[in-house]
Amino acid sequence: MRLTHKNYFTPFNTYLTASKIKDYLFDPYYFYRKHFLREIKEKSLDVFVIGSATDAWLTQGKRVFNKKFKVPKNRNLKNPPTTHTELTPAQFETVCGICEAVEKHDAYKDLKDHKPQVILKIDENLGDFFCGRAGILDWLQIKKNKAIITDLKTSNTINEYFYQKNCEEFGYYLSASMYCFLVEYNFPEVDKIEFRHLVVEKDRHNTYPIQTFILDPKKIQKAFSLLEETTLKIKKTKVWKPKNVSWKDAIKI
Repeated sequence: MRLTHKNYFTPFNTYLTASKIKDYLFDPYYFYRKHFLREIKEKSLDVFVIGSATDAWLTQGKRVFNKKFKVPKNRNLKNPPTTHTELTPAQFETVCGICEAVEKHDAYKDLKDHKPQVILKIDENLGDFFCGRAGILDWLQIKKNKAIITDLKTSNTINEYFYQKNCEEFGYYLSASMYCFLVEYNFPEVDKIEFRHLVVEKDRHNTYPIQTFILDPKKIQKAFSLLEETTLKIKKTKVWKPKNVSWKDAIKI
């Protein structure tokens, strides 16, 4: 199938993504109910709405942001619009603060010649439901044999120690391994990849400090082993059942 920005985040996207693999690692049966049966819908949490709005503004421009996100006088929570996402005044203020802060930094200005919101995919047989793997890269630049992938993140911290913990806890190395794999497949000339995070902190003082990080290739490669192992499990599983925990499963701590 042809993936676009309109159908990527819909049930019509039958490609396996990093976020779907994270759902499987959280709980296989939850993954099955969410992506096969479609019984579980993504909750519109404040952090996700702000992250999505920030991505739209900084990667696609304010004009696209204004089409996708609006601040109505009265929000329709029972029947929200399908053409755009409604923001509260507080959410809109946060998004403006984050984006205006990021736009001032050289790290952001240097991305002007990088291609934004790049959709990459690989068509392959991954079992009964998924037809391949895919991902959206916030920014991608390819020069000769080197690729630079830049991911925009909003975070509760830009402290080096705690942000590295976030990368492990939230599966950022796993996502990076998927994106690197997609780039290597679609651009065979690439043999060097630098994976970067442009991180803005949602601090309580609303000053929105910025930090740049370059992810360790060794950690990305280690995460790729988990990515491949999990993808193979998803491909081979035919019967999905909720886990029945016994005392044999007890973990010594």
